[in-house]
Order: sequence, then structure tokens, then C-alpha cells
Amino acid sequence: MSFELGFRARETADGDRRPLPSWVDAPLASLRLPAFPLVNCPTDPATAITDANICVSRQAYDAFGRKTLTTAPDGTRSELRYFGPRRVQSFNDQDLAPGSPHVDTPREVETDGHGQLVQVVETYKGGQNNADLRTERTSYAWDALGNLAQLRRHGAASDGSGDIIKTQIYDTIGQKVLIEDENAGTWKFGYDDAGNLAWHEDPRGNRFAFGYDDGNRLIYEDCESGPTCGPDIEVRYFYDSPASWENGEGFFPDGIVDHDGIELPQTHVLGRLSRVEDRTMRTYTSYNARGEVIAQAKNLHGFAQLPSFADPDQLTPMLVGDAEFFYVSTRELDDVGRVQRETLVDGTELEYTYDRRGMLATLSGVYHDQEMTFVQSVDYDLQGRRVSAHLGGGIRELKSYNQMGRTIEALREIVNEEGTTTAEVLHFAYTYDSIGLMTSQTDLRPDGLRLDGTSPPTVKMYTYDGQGQLMTSDERLVSDPSTLIRRMEYDYDVLGNIVEKHTTRCVETTYPCTEQDDPTDEYYTHWFGTATYNGDQLISADGGDGHSLVATYDIAGNMDSIAVTRGGQPYFTHTYTWDEQNRLASAASVVSSIVSAGLNVTAVAGYAYDNGGTRIAAVRESSTGLTHEETLFVDPSFEIRNGQYTTYIHDSKGRLARLIAPVGDEVWRITWLHADHLGSTALVTAEDGTFVEETKYLPYGAVQSTHRPDDGLPYEPYGFTGKEAESDFGILYFGERYYNPHLARWLNPDPLFLHVTSETAEKDQNLYCYASNDPVNRVDPDGMWPEWVDDAVDSVSELGEQAVEAGKIIWKNPGSAYRWGRDVVVPKTKQAIVAAKNDPKAVAWWARDVVVPEAKRIYKDPKARTAAGVVSLPVAVVTNVEDAIEAVREGKFLKAGIILSGVHRTISILGSARRFWQGSGKSS
Repeated sequence: MSFELGFRARETADGDRRPLPSWVDAPLASLRLPAFPLVNCPTDPATAITDANICVSRQAYDAFGRKTLTTAPDGTRSELRYFGPRRVQSFNDQDLAPGSPHVDTPREVETDGHGQLVQVVETYKGGQNNADLRTERTSYAWDALGNLAQLRRHGAASDGSGDIIKTQIYDTIGQKVLIEDENAGTWKFGYDDAGNLAWHEDPRGNRFAFGYDDGNRLIYEDCESGPTCGPDIEVRYFYDSPASWENGEGFFPDGIVDHDGIELPQTHVLGRLSRVEDRTMRTYTSYNARGEVIAQAKNLHGFAQLPSFADPDQLTPMLVGDAEFFYVSTRELDDVGRVQRETLVDGTELEYTYDRRGMLATLSGVYHDQEMTFVQSVDYDLQGRRVSAHLGGGIRELKSYNQMGRTIEALREIVNEEGTTTAEVLHFAYTYDSIGLMTSQTDLRPDGLRLDGTSPPTVKMYTYDGQGQLMTSDERLVSDPSTLIRRMEYDYDVLGNIVEKHTTRCVETTYPCTEQDDPTDEYYTHWFGTATYNGDQLISADGGDGHSLVATYDIAGNMDSIAVTRGGQPYFTHTYTWDEQNRLASAASVVSSIVSAGLNVTAVAGYAYDNGGTRIAAVRESSTGLTHEETLFVDPSFEIRNGQYTTYIHDSKGRLARLIAPVGDEVWRITWLHADHLGSTALVTAEDGTFVEETKYLPYGAVQSTHRPDDGLPYEPYGFTGKEAESDFGILYFGERYYNPHLARWLNPDPLFLHVTSETAEKDQNLYCYASNDPVNRVDPDGMWPEWVDDAVDSVSELGEQAVEAGKIIWKNPGSAYRWGRDVVVPKTKQAIVAAKNDPKAVAWWARDVVVPEAKRIYKDPKARTAAGVVSLPVAVVTNVEDAIEAVREGKFLKAGIILSGVHRTISILGSARRFWQGSGKSS
């Protein structure tokens, strides 16, 4: 197949239509490419397929047509070995490499005669120097109807005393009525005659009721009884009708106008959600004919429950926001659903353009009557990876990749009008092992940290156990690798809990320096010694010499408190309260006199959320300086902190710039945000290129060092992986959950994997661990699903993998998603595939604008989340999802779209069949 750009993608297959080696060839002159090294793909279609063709991926099959061996473009291998029809062992490159400490340590999956999982067993090397041979085992039990009845994660004890068990009970038509989880307590569910979730009750006794209209659409959610329920209905949903009519046309409520003062129409709401009202906000939505959102008006007025300084258990509601004011945003989309122009809630106007492959080309806008350029140009390689970009503020970005698409060098620099480099902002080189885990990150800047002249360039080196869990992180001088700056050491039990955490630091700021193990003043912030768990809940840690911590939890698994002692003296205590939906409602902190020279420093905070669980308001107070801060989070692009308006500009990589509105006689200001490979804000520069803030992080997200001149600019609140830190309480807000980077644990159970189960349950079902204990190579965008940091699907093209991830969420509950699959996914997929004939990236845009938002909506709809219970994923769908992921990584977006279309059609059929079966009252 040929494309307009002049390059060809070749995919070959054997006689049974199984994929064989594939590659891309193109005249490089057809694209603007930087001077950085690029993947050396063959350019002659007649070139023989050899090991030198690093863009080639090869597969081998056995006599039954089963894949046995895959050789990746870099020559690394993965192998599947079959033992009859029920047992399969999988080996990665390290498992196959002679001399590797991980050789012959496969992962084994066993199924029963129905194709249902029986157990997953993985032998691996762990412990110091990976010297211990360990076994991780997860077993599954099913009821007579094929529903997962029990999941058992086996601990190290042979008598089963350390096992963690999750039990699920269903009614006679397969609807889940009970979950009993050792970490998260007992959850109960009830249904109406149409199979809609009618109520659920959490372990604390909070009972939610759900109402539906004649079309089985959710119309209200009400916490009707329980210890934290309020008197009012939590959420109401309205469909089909605009807020008002005028001359036969629908409009938003009177008084709601756009930023030009024109009354806003509310169109195409028939059959769609037109209004949502909850205790914190009202939202009106308008659509185009394709059902895409083109305008939204929201009113935010959240009540945050603020603890009292005198008695943290005494909560006072504080209103944040204006009950009458509406924030309006609008956007224009092109024929394939891409945003061309949008007006943010503060009136900032943005305009986007795209290249012929549908990827972002430019981003410009108008802010306070000032025309601005945020993205001047972007260049991509043939796989859709971003290789160079000219941004606003004189910023230039260059990246290069290895054969597997992983970043091997990344540079951000500031250039003048003549194109001459005036400063290197960030410049790193990366190396990886044979299974794609990062082994080193070298700072190539000649001066190292920009705001700390005592810290020359360093290299961070990482090691992992056989499960890919981070074992050590060493930071050393580039000029003298024998000089250690910081070492972090971790060990884990077979359940994935961190049982040991230690550190070594360089004491002096001159080199060579004295090394110090587990410093007293860094207990808890950098190390905690040996940890003890109840299930997956960290309940205590002992560092010796009077260093310890104790944590408590409520019956639903939410952390109630953590108390830390240093040298036998109280250091601090944090306490937390949780609302009726198990969201953090308030926090309080008492810090001992060790820190505050004889004063107990107390900080308190309260939070409010919208109907989807997104935080919209925060109130924070501290007795130190009697500070009081109110923040209203209007949307990801706009927030108000103590009256200070802040607008964030996002490109396809995340937050790019921060616009700070003028106050009084001030002028507006802009800062540029520079992120590391995880998306963590590493450095901030001002409009003139001045460095104004720099932060280094430990692997799991705790701040290692920060430097910030007193320049009058507000500090940048978004740090590790781009998440906001609640510094008084040592936690970060991720969207669905709060995370403690010092413990490397979430504060409450994963709401997704509490309710669903997958084949990788041995990792996913640890409801508290962060990013599968691999914080160097993975991130968790919202606290529900860890993802690989994989620049092979960079920029817009990374949305293809997001589509696959969204598909994974959907297939876990096909009965609840069947209508969405029938009415949205299949038609939209067909449209995307048709468009992809001329635009191979169209499926990626479809993924961003349709699949990902709809998947999140389905998850957040409690009916959709639990109506059909958990089902096992058919082997064919597993294979298709894996094939789609592989296709996306190789840049074959059309192929991935076709595969995903088949997956979602399968889901639609499964869901429709289940609904018919439930409606018929049959039991088999």
C-alpha cells in the first residue's frame, strides 16, 4: 500500500496469513528530519531480509499455527513453549540468554478445558544481586457458569498463611452481587429487572442507589444511607433537551454567553447527555452532528471539608467558587474530529494545524490580546515519533531512538534568532537492557544542574530483579563514576510489596566525599528500613535506632493515619478522612518540635470533587505564617489559586507552558515547563530563558533536591510525572487516587482492579503498589492503570496504544459495554478505517477523541463498571490485543485499527449475548 507522503509500508505473510518480516522504505528527502541519528531502515524494496535490517520483526510458528518465536528489530528474542493444549511457558530475552542470571525463569500459564485460567506461575531471581530464586503464583477458581469465583495470590509461606484472597459471588444469571477482598473489604451489589445496577454498598456501610429512565440511562446517584452520606442526591443526569428554546432552537440557560458576548446554542442533544448537576457543579454540553462536544458551560462551587486546628476531627465546610458564575469553553473540529480552534474558559484562543499524517504541526494562540506561538513546527520520523520541534520561547527539542523505538538521546535547548544555542536546558542519553528496561540516564549538560553550581553532571544507573522491579538506583559523577552521589536500594516480597528500602548519600558537596548509609535526617523521606504488611497494606516499618513508622487503615482499605518517629521522638502524624465515595475529603498534619524549633506546626486541607471523581477545589491552611489558600481547578487548562488566574498550554506531550494572568498593575507572565522522560517537571524557564526552578526526584517520586531563586514567580505545583504535590502531607494527587512517594504506595485501593480481574492479576491485584514497582520505565496517568514510558508510540501516535489500553478496560466487562460497542465503537472504527486509507494516522485520532474518553466514561459509570461482573477474556481477544499493541509499536496504525475493530465487534457480540441470556432468565 502506498501513501501520499511517498513512503511504503510492507507487510508480508505466509500461506496461512500469519505475519512475516515487515518494514518501511521511503525517500528521506520527503520529510524534514534533524541531524540527530535515526533508525537505519532499508530503502530498497528488493533488499534481502537480514539481521542488519533493524526495522524487521520476525515470527516463527509450530505445526499447529501457534507463534513460538519472535525476534525483535534489535535482535532480542521472546519464545512461547507449549505443553499440551493447557500449559504455555513464555520466555523473554533474559530468560533465553546463556549466562544471564535470569536464564530458564519463564512465566507459565495453565488453563482448564474451558480455556479458563487455573494458575499463573513465574519463577524469577530477586534479592541482593538477584541471588534468590523466587516463585510468584496466582491461582483462579470458577463457578459453574464460568464466573471468576476466587483469585488467590500466594505468599511465600508454604502453609498459605500469607496468601491474599479475593472472593466474588454472583446471582443465578451471572451478575456480581459480592466482592470480598482482604485489602478493600466487602462490597455488595443489587440490580433491577433490566440488569441495571440498582445499588451498591461499600465496606463502611455507605449505600448508593442508582435510578434510570425508560431507556436504561442513568438519571441519578444517591448516597441514601451510611456514615458519610449527605442529605442531598449526589448527581442528577439530564438528556435530550436543551436548557431553553428560542424560535425553535436550543440554547444554554439565559445569561450564559461565549467570550464575544453571544448567546450560546445548545445543539444535537437528542439522545445525549445535555446537563449534569451535582453538589459541586452544573455542566451544560453542546454537540455537533457527529456527537462530538463543541461547547461546554460549567459552574463550580465546591464545599471542601476543612479540619479544625484545635480538633482535626472537627470538619467545617468551606465554599470555594461562585454558585452563579459559569465557565465557558468552545471548540471547532474538522471533518475527522480534530480540534482546529478552541477558546479556553479564560478566553485564551488556540489554533491547531496538522501535517498530512494527522499529527500536530503548529499551535498558536491569543492571550490577553497578545499573539503567541507555542509550537512553531514539529518533525516526525516514519514511525510517527517526534524527532524535532521548535517551540515558543526560542526552545528547540531534538530526540533520537534505538531500533525498538526507545529514546536514546533527548535535548532541549534555547536558541536565539540566528539559530545559535545559548543554553542547554535538558540533555540526556539513555541505555537499555535486552528487555527494554532503562539501565542508565546520563546528564550531558556541561554544567549539570542549572541552578546549583556545586552539582556537576551525573549518571543514574538502574538494576532490576527478574520481575522487572527496580532494585537499585545509583547516581554517580559522569567525570568519575567511582564517586557515588546517591544510592537507593529496594527489595520486594512475592506479592509485589516493598519490604526493604535503604539509601546511601554523599555527605559533602565536594568530591570525593564521604558516603553515609541511611541518614537519620532522611528517615521516611528517603528510606524506611524493613516494612511489615497486612495483606498489601503497609502497616509499619522499622529502621532501627528508634526510627519507625506506623500506618492505619479503615475497613475499606483507605489509609487513616501515618505516624513517623525519628530517633525515638515523634516526627509527625498525618491523618486522613474519606468521603462517601472513598475519595480523600480532608487531611491534617502535626509536625513535632524536632523540625519546628519547639512549635507544633499544623497544616490542614479539605477537597471537593465533581461527579466523575475529579478534584475541583482545595482549601489549605497552615498555622505557620497563618497561610490560607483556596484553589479552584476549573479544568486541566485553567485554575484559580487565591484569586491568581493560571492557564496551562498543552501540546501532545503534556504541559508545555504556564500563563500567569496579571494582578493589579502587573503584566501577564509566561513560564516554560521542561519535563524528563517520565513527564516530571525537571526545569522551568522564564520568557527570557532565565532558569527559575529546577527539581530532581528519587525513583519513586520523592523530591531529591530543588532549587528556586526568589524571583517573584509562583512556584510550579506540578512535579513528579506532572502531578500536583500536597507538600504538607507528603502526597501527590493523580486524578483517581493520592500517592505517597516516600512509601511508594497509594493511599487507597485501586478502584479499577478492585472490581475487575485480568490475566496479569498477579501484578494488577496488588491494589497499592505504584507502576508495578518499575517507576523508571512506567507511569500511572491517573492512579488506575500503569503504562510504559514508550517513545516508540510518541506524540499523537501514542494514542494508538491508548486505544489498546482502553480496549483492555472494556473487555473486562463486555456485558456492560455492549451498547457502547454496538452504537459507538464499531461505526466509529469503520469510519476511522475508511479514513485511514488516505490518512493512516486517523485511527490514532479516533483513539484519542472516542475510545479513551468513552472508556473512562464507562468506568466512571457505576452501572457500566459492575453490571455484568467479571468475565474471562477469550484467548482470541487476548491474542488480538497483543497483536494490536505490536502493530502500534511498529507504526502500523491501519493494521492496529482493523484489529481493534475486530476486538470491539467481539465485545459487542459477547455483551449482546449476555444481555439476551440475562433477559431470558436462562441459567445456561
